[in-house]
This record gives sequence, C-alpha cells and structure tokens, in this order.
Amino acid sequence: MTKGARRVYTATGLLLVGIGFVGIFMPGLPTTVWLIMALFCFKRGSERLENWLLDHPRFGPTLRDWDANRSIKKRTKLVAISTMWAFCGVSLFLVRQTWVQALILALAAFATWYIASRKTADVATN
Repeated sequence: MTKGARRVYTATGLLLVGIGFVGIFMPGLPTTVWLIMALFCFKRGSERLENWLLDHPRFGPTLRDWDANRSIKKRTKLVAISTMWAFCGVSLFLVRQTWVQALILALAAFATWYIASRKTADVATN
C-alpha cells in the first residue's frame, strides 16, 4: 500500500474516532460502531493507532472481540439494544411526523436484528 493511501486511512480513522468520541456524550450516536470502522482504517494506515484502540481500557475488549471473531459479548448486546430502544422511545415521543417515526422504528428494528444476529463472544475472550 502506498504512503498516501496509508495517510488517507489514518486520517479517516482519526475522523471516525472523533465521531465515536462525540457519541460518548450524544445520546443515540453509537460510539462502538465508529470505533470499529476506525479500527478497520487503522489496520490499513497506522499500526500504532490500531494498537492504541485495541489496548484501550474501555473500548479495547469489545474491539478485540470484534476483531478476532466478529462477536459481541451478551452484556454488550443487551446494553446496546436496550439503550437504543430507550432513545427511540424518546425520539418517537418528540417527533410528530409519521414518516420520521416509521423511519426511526425501521432503523431500530434493523439495528436490533443486526446486533442480535452477531455471534456472541465468550466472557473470557479478551
């Protein structure tokens, strides 16, 4: 891979980490998804930043599970799905357009299916 391509992957990974960081504070913006995409970019752009993400004390275990075998721990699935539906409920209460409510429900249903259908990681996997 060329040096320019590695730089683009690294810059994109940093942008994705930034979006994930915003997700820590913004309800409804899933942090882990952005970090998984950042990990994908860092694997191609920066071994140092890839290792930083994989060794992160908070996000590292989840990212290592995903990286090793595309799996998610049961507790992580439960937290993700229940948090998502809690914020969907708030959104449905606040939004009055029927088509937007339908879109919120459809996206939440798809995300629930996707998360639930991923392989469940063993608790000992770290």
